[in-house]
Amino acid sequence: IKVAEARGICLLAGQINKLKIGEYTPLQVKTYLTSYGKADKKQVYFIVEKILKLDFKNPEVAKFLKFQASQLAKAKPSTNLMLVGIEARELALLSEALDDSSLIEIAKKRLTLAESQLQKDSYDFKSKSYVLPQFACWVTLAQAELGRVTQNTQMMVNAVEYLKQNERINAINNFPNPVMIQPCIETLSIVGRSVGSGYLAEAKNMMQVFKSNFYDTSSSK
Repeated sequence: IKVAEARGICLLAGQINKLKIGEYTPLQVKTYLTSYGKADKKQVYFIVEKILKLDFKNPEVAKFLKFQASQLAKAKPSTNLMLVGIEARELALLSEALDDSSLIEIAKKRLTLAESQLQKDSYDFKSKSYVLPQFACWVTLAQAELGRVTQNTQMMVNAVEYLKQNERINAINNFPNPVMIQPCIETLSIVGRSVGSGYLAEAKNMMQVFKSNFYDTSSSK
C-alpha cells in the first residue's frame, strides 16, 4: 500500500509539473546500470555511488561503503565466471575508494579464481580450437581495473592481449547479448586511457558495431 501511495504521488507531481513520465521494470534499471539484469542490491548501490560521484570522504558514505566491502569480502566467491569477475572488480574499486589495501589482496584472490576458470573455458577440446567464452570480458575487465588501481601496466596489457590471442577478439561482435559485449568495450577503454590510444580506438570501433547491432531503432533489435 505504502509503495502504491508513493508511486501515486510521484505520478501526480510529474503531471502537475508537465513532466514526461517513464516507467521501467527492475530488470531494465539493473541492466542499464550494471549491464546485468539480475544484479543484487549491493552491485546496484555501488554503481549508483560511482555515477553520482559521492564524496567517499563523507563519513556516512564511507561507513556505507565499508559495510558493503566487508560483506563482499566475507562472502563465498561465486562459481559463476561473470559474477566472480564482477566481485574482483568491485573489490578493486572499493579498495581505491576506501584506500584499503587489504581489499586488493582479496580482489587478487577472486581474480585468480576467475582466471583459472577462464583458462579452462578458453579451449574447446571437441573442435581443438581456442574460443572466447561468452562472459570472458567480465574477467578481463576485472584484470584491467585491478591493474589500473594497482598501477600494474602489465596486468592491463595482459587483459587486452588475452582477447587478441588466437583472434578471440573477432568473436566479440557476434555475441548475442549486450551483457557479454559491454565489459569487452570497457576493458579496451580502461587500458586505452592508461596505456595507449590504440586500445581506445579499438574500443570506439567496437562501440560503433555494438550500437548498430543492439540500438538500431529502425528494426526490432
